[in-house]
Amino acid sequence: MLRGRNTQEEWNFAEEEADVETIKVLVKGIRNIRSEMNVPPSRKAKYFIVSPDENLRELFASHKDIYSQLISAMRSTYRQTKPESRRMPYPLLFRMPLYTFR
Repeated sequence: MLRGRNTQEEWNFAEEEADVETIKVLVKGIRNIRSEMNVPPSRKAKYFIVSPDENLRELFASHKDIYSQLISAMRSTYRQTKPESRRMPYPLLFRMPLYTFR
């Protein structure tokens, strides 16, 4: 046993764990929407991820390399307000609707 070091506190990454959980919710939500729309996993799509929360937009933008393959993204755009379109949005997260365009 190590003495003089608090190993539990040293390995506690609560903020990073919360970020990973938020990204997991994003991936799961997008996969569910793709499934509902009968979009095959091999087809790449463009996404507009909208959130008034700047921290949330920055989180997704900074980790897009990690999850873009998991959601088959051709391109993801992060916005504060929804894009102008006649298409209906698909609400994805509690603070973040997702807009998909074909």
